Amino acid sequence: MAYAENTKVTVERSKAAIEKLLFKYGATNYLYGMESGKALIMFIMDGRHIKMVLDLPVREDDNVSGVKAYNQMHKQKWRALYIVLKAKLIAIEEKIATLEDEFLPYTVLPDGRTVSEFINPQIDQAYLDGKMPKMLMLTE
Repeated sequence: MAYAENTKVTVERSKAAIEKLLFKYGATNYLYGMESGKALIMFIMDGRHIKMVLDLPVREDDNVSGVKAYNQMHKQKWRALYIVLKAKLIAIEEKIATLEDEFLPYTVLPDGRTVSEFINPQIDQAYLDGKMPKMLMLTE
């Protein structure tokens, strides 16, 4: 069973809850957008630009049978995003982790890519050839 699989909370309520949560914990900006199969949230916190992309089901997917199932899957995804953000922000507030610990993969670099988008191909290559990329080495 997936988290919030049977949630009754609407997508709109989850989006509003996310916005309220982010501002409660110090975000200075927040936006979201959607396109077929993806949702995006971005916010700024402690000077860090954070971008998270949420994969959403599309009606043409084999596992989506009807409008009701499609809508329920969207509700579930947005609710799951809310709970992930809440857990991360509580961990930061309680000094269990830092903002960087929790949001480093989602931090936007000057070229618009996230740290995760930038580093994952390099990590994949390091595993393939057994060599550390220079940028990942602690010493040169």
